Amino acid sequence: MQINITCKKMFVTVISSEVDLATKAENITPNLQELVDGQDSTCHNTKTVTIKLNTDHVITWIRVVTAESTSLFDIRFKDNTSSECSVTCESKFVYKISDTVTDVTCSGLTLLRYIQIDFHELTNVCSIHVSGGRNVALRQRTEQSGTYVVNNFSFNSSLAVDGNTNTAFAGGLSCSHTSVNTPGWWRLDFEEPKTVFKFIIHNRAWVTERLKGFRLTTFGPDGSEKYHFIDQNPSDQVLIYYVDNDMGTNPVSRVEVYAKDILTLCEVEIYGEDYCVGNRYGFECNNSCHCQCNVNTGACSSGCEAGYVGGLCQTPCDKHQYGPDCSYTCSSECQNSECDRSNGTCLACNAGYYGAQCELTSNGLSLEVTPSNVVAGLTRHLEVYCSTSIAIASSLASLISLIISRSSTNQSSFTELASINVFTSDSQVMLDVSDVTTSGKIDNNGLSYIKLNWEFPDSNTSGIYRCDVNGVDRTGHPVNIHTSRTTTFVKPDIPILVAQIQTLTKSVENIHALLDERNLNITRRLEQIRLLENELVAKYFLWNTRLHAIENLILNKSSLCV
Repeated sequence: MQINITCKKMFVTVISSEVDLATKAENITPNLQELVDGQDSTCHNTKTVTIKLNTDHVITWIRVVTAESTSLFDIRFKDNTSSECSVTCESKFVYKISDTVTDVTCSGLTLLRYIQIDFHELTNVCSIHVSGGRNVALRQRTEQSGTYVVNNFSFNSSLAVDGNTNTAFAGGLSCSHTSVNTPGWWRLDFEEPKTVFKFIIHNRAWVTERLKGFRLTTFGPDGSEKYHFIDQNPSDQVLIYYVDNDMGTNPVSRVEVYAKDILTLCEVEIYGEDYCVGNRYGFECNNSCHCQCNVNTGACSSGCEAGYVGGLCQTPCDKHQYGPDCSYTCSSECQNSECDRSNGTCLACNAGYYGAQCELTSNGLSLEVTPSNVVAGLTRHLEVYCSTSIAIASSLASLISLIISRSSTNQSSFTELASINVFTSDSQVMLDVSDVTTSGKIDNNGLSYIKLNWEFPDSNTSGIYRCDVNGVDRTGHPVNIHTSRTTTFVKPDIPILVAQIQTLTKSVENIHALLDERNLNITRRLEQIRLLENELVAKYFLWNTRLHAIENLILNKSSLCV
């Protein structure tokens, strides 16, 4: 079934020098060549697509474009020797570019020939792009041992990376050539490190024997050797050499080629990806992202960093929101309710307030509600803490009570939750509050406070919290000081759940690392004890032998006396 559809515009374009292995596929099953023609306007209903590449290749990432919202799918692989697609992703990252465009990367893959995509349901598939990396050598900085010049034309080192693969030396004038009568070398230096998977070296036609037995070496950013290849092909008629690197496991900064004779290179293609670190992506890692992103497209695999949202995590939070998925609300005491999008720090405070989130008042009263957003089922504790002291609350001569109240709708109607006063030693909890623990004290010579703590709080804990301090001034008149904070109830979404899983995974890894370290220490102690035990046993036998010798000596002397 064929359906003509105008798909949504893709938000990320593929880098022009990227090699789309699917367009050169040997076979597509079912016979749907339109899926790999790079056009997203024709879609086909299918549940499984198998692509056979024309050669074994490292696959860096795969893009799937569908007509409707992308269905779930699995990807499997196999090389040219396996009978079925049984290789799966060791570390799979899924990047949602848009509702209809999904990128997938898999680490730990070797050279592969087949890709099989299994959709969980019948799906209108529009395009499949299989990236084999891009030619990262194109127009990079090069040099060689010497340059051959004829008729004022220099066959310099840069001709080997000009994008022209013509192997006719005189006709193409696009091959590098070292000085005659001496073994030659050629070198390429990347401006930024790359992960390299494959080299394709185009030899000069008619004198192919010159490259026989050549050596290729790669070096890392620290100058250390990372990969070494020596041509051992018995033939001296090889026009194009294919050299597979170490699966891109090491960043490469320099590539060197050595020949036993004159070195002529008509083109050196190096396929790989930019080696981007620190939330960088794109050509030469020139772009920044706000997530763990694909080095090519910038698409995010596991949620945005705090302060950003969207499929590409490029949309900053509204000026009144902050945190992961922009799910937290700035403090009401921030000036204009505006705060830092990542951590909620107020840009400025309303009159009478100070502190990172304007949680402190100039009248000496502090109210902290932590966290400011409660995530259903994931927030372990909600704490409301109100404190003051006579020393900093200059309007108070004596403190009588602290009261915490809550309003679920507005600041005009509050219900008391808990209180503490000078007449009771313990905080009082009101009848309508459940699953909460309280503590507090009144100390007119030091810090007075009242604290509420919920474990796994529910939606009933959201709202506006208010703390009232009641006392008298130095003239005996009643004084009331109060301040308020807001907390909201948030239902967990995928980014929040992913962030929670990542946090738990890191905690488990830290626990395992701690256990491994302790087990190692225990093993070392046991080994020390075993060695000490062996040493003591050896000493025991030694002294026991000496003791027997002394006893024998005494017996012998005794017998002589008799």
